[in-house]
Amino acid sequence: MRRVLSVLGVALAALSCFSCTGQKKQRDAPALVQELKDPDQLVRGRATTDLLLLGEPAVAPLVALLSDPDPRARQAAATTLWGLGLKAVSAVPQLATALADTDTSVRAAAAMALAAMGPQAKASTPALIKCLSDPDRNVRLWAVKALGEIGPPASDALPILDRMHKNDYLGAPVLDAILKIRAGVEPTPDPHAKHIRTKPRGWH
Repeated sequence: MRRVLSVLGVALAALSCFSCTGQKKQRDAPALVQELKDPDQLVRGRATTDLLLLGEPAVAPLVALLSDPDPRARQAAATTLWGLGLKAVSAVPQLATALADTDTSVRAAAAMALAAMGPQAKASTPALIKCLSDPDRNVRLWAVKALGEIGPPASDALPILDRMHKNDYLGAPVLDAILKIRAGVEPTPDPHAKHIRTKPRGWH
């Protein structure tokens, strides 16, 4: 995960400086996606930069890469889709499928990408809920964040998130997700509410 994120970091930095370098001829998206599999980090970084510049035209070949036999390639695809954010919203179904990938880093990267799409990723809610019981903490963390970014449409996750808040070590991210989801959801009545102490009679 750190290797691919470092490549994406370099790419995002280059992208932020693009206006300083003048116009650049756009390259073929499928060819750029293939370069994400190159052993040279600089080649991968340049390819990622160009794919981010392409935007939506890069999504289809990146989705195809999610089925690559090499887990590093699948992770690179999901991480680049994360960088594209809402431009990659058409990839939500495939990213939801990637949440069940056999590779931990791919699952985490897919959840990250879905988190970047907010409510537009609501169709992935059932798959993200399954990830809340993933054995890997990082996968659970990003699934929690993605559900929080989806917000009220992810209300089916609330019972599990409530249990996680009491029993998991993720703490603040879980509470943050619960609050974001409950922002538009009628709260469940607290069965212990009747035990809340009231002011004694005669209290002024």
